[in-house]
Amino acid sequence: MASPRPSDLHGTEEPVGGKDRTSSAPLLSIIVPNYNHAPFLEERLNSIKHQSFRNYELIVLDDASSDDSLSVLQHELQGWQHQLVVNSHNSGSPCSQWLKGIALARGDFIWIAESDDSCAPDFLASLIPHLEQGACLAYCRSAAIDATGADISASTLYWPDQLDRHLWHQPFTTSSHDFCQRLMSRANCIPNASAVVFRRESALACLAIKAELQDLLFCGDWIFWFHYLAQGNQPICFDPQPRSRFRCHAATTRANHGSPQRHARHIDEYCRAARWICAQPLLTPSRPWRQRLWDGQWDWMLLEYLVRIRPGPLQILLGLGLHGPLRSLMPRRLLLSRLVRSQAFPRLGGWINRRQSSWQTQQARLLARLRRRQA
Repeated sequence: MASPRPSDLHGTEEPVGGKDRTSSAPLLSIIVPNYNHAPFLEERLNSIKHQSFRNYELIVLDDASSDDSLSVLQHELQGWQHQLVVNSHNSGSPCSQWLKGIALARGDFIWIAESDDSCAPDFLASLIPHLEQGACLAYCRSAAIDATGADISASTLYWPDQLDRHLWHQPFTTSSHDFCQRLMSRANCIPNASAVVFRRESALACLAIKAELQDLLFCGDWIFWFHYLAQGNQPICFDPQPRSRFRCHAATTRANHGSPQRHARHIDEYCRAARWICAQPLLTPSRPWRQRLWDGQWDWMLLEYLVRIRPGPLQILLGLGLHGPLRSLMPRRLLLSRLVRSQAFPRLGGWINRRQSSWQTQQARLLARLRRRQA
């Protein structure tokens, strides 16, 4: 394992020895961003130690944790070459730590190993060859585990399956631009950073959107991956084997609970992400955002709004709590989407849906009669 000399520093935002690095750069830089994940750090670091791929450096970032993360890190990192960088104040954004780690990294490739996740010993060995063969990004399917490490049914929790029931169950390679236009414009189809390896040189371009990412808690990864993939039209590879393990626990950003303020922030970030994606040059010529008024690709965000905010009928009709493209979507999707309508107005939606089904049945019967007569 090639890595810089050990360095530990507490209470600052700069690593000791940052300017005095060894001349032989590693192939991979592993970035472990941590915030209050002390119970999971031993498993996370052990999953890195047991990788069959060894040519890496280790960079551990602690975002001013208030638990005993630092003592756990000091114990687990003893005798292991690494950089440990400890923030004096919490950054408030996971992606801010990603960008800090990318700026510190020396490897050709990057792996952001989230501190509460885990992985199989062959995770790196299975994905790194895709990058060596020219891919800009490679990732695998993630299995879900609970706070104790017990397996959860992955088929019900892997988010991209809701967009395509078949695609992520088989290996595929596609161009990064096609991936953005067909899939990433709809939702974040790279749901777990711990399952991804990518190129540092291309990732440095994401430093340009640091201001956009620095206060995003929930949707920063969506914007980060879209911006990264839009830089150049290179291959992206997917491995359907669940070699990464995503941990579901009470503190994860995906948890569907919390205060009204947390839910409001979640929806606000969806609105900001939708506005940002609509403005990207990669999408503007091929798919003007106004087309989304007539399809259901962003209905999932409107459903999140209805579930998290629980707005009243008047709030729904006015789109209160929404802004940008999602607010423009709401009136038409209430009319066009059976799913959104049934969530917003269950009784009225149920009545309309029954009427629609009855009308469709009558039309099918009439069409069948006409065909029999013509025959």
